[in-house]
Amino acid sequence: LRNADDRGLDIYIGGISDDVRDRIQDAVPSATLFETLWEWTDTPAGTLLITDKQTALLSVRVEEVETEDTEEVAIWGTGHRNSLVVILRAIFTWQLETYEE
Repeated sequence: LRNADDRGLDIYIGGISDDVRDRIQDAVPSATLFETLWEWTDTPAGTLLITDKQTALLSVRVEEVETEDTEEVAIWGTGHRNSLVVILRAIFTWQLETYEE
């Protein structure tokens, strides 16, 4: 994140724990942190990354019942007409537009 900040990129982060929030604010004070509508801690949600409003990466953590190991599985899409990108932008962009004004 510091490298992105050093290059002058805007950084928006949401849905993180208080501990992570504090660490990010200390490391990258210019990052914009926002709340999401959902509580993510009790879900298998992994990571959501949207860059340049055209590329999205979404992961989930899947726990194997027999081994109790957790595996992270991800999908990604790119392009302003890609279904994954369009849906994720529709869910999250309304919050980000508030910060861009």
